[in-house]
Amino acid sequence: MLPYKKGLLGVVALLALHGSSRRICAECIGFSPCDALQQSSVVFVADVVEAGVPAEPISETQSKPAPQPARFKIVERFKGVPADRQEIAARIAFSSAETVFVTAGTRYLVYARERADGTWDTNCSRTKPLSEVGQELSELRRCRAR
Repeated sequence: MLPYKKGLLGVVALLALHGSSRRICAECIGFSPCDALQQSSVVFVADVVEAGVPAEPISETQSKPAPQPARFKIVERFKGVPADRQEIAARIAFSSAETVFVTAGTRYLVYARERADGTWDTNCSRTKPLSEVGQELSELRRCRAR
């Protein structure tokens, strides 16, 4: 079991380095909050209640990226979350270096596209901890009101 934990810790460390200071590719630049709201399946502010590891073991010493299970307690809805839902569960798919994973105990502004397999894609999205949002919430509220 210990060798797998070491391999898993390597994946977790890599993803932690990736975090909110992720590299942004050219096709990710230039989306306004209103554009991102239109292009996303779900957009909301929520507290991350649970966040799993975005990896699965392939041997005792190795692991590979896998969808990150997460559970969110909804604070504010913009798109795609029914009014009667107080919590929502998701699996965030790893699709590129621009994928945004979440951390339990942190409040996020989440933009995601639902894929055919039911996982969420946060690749090239504006998903970020609420502490990094700035005036974006005000702009989203204006977009929603249109």
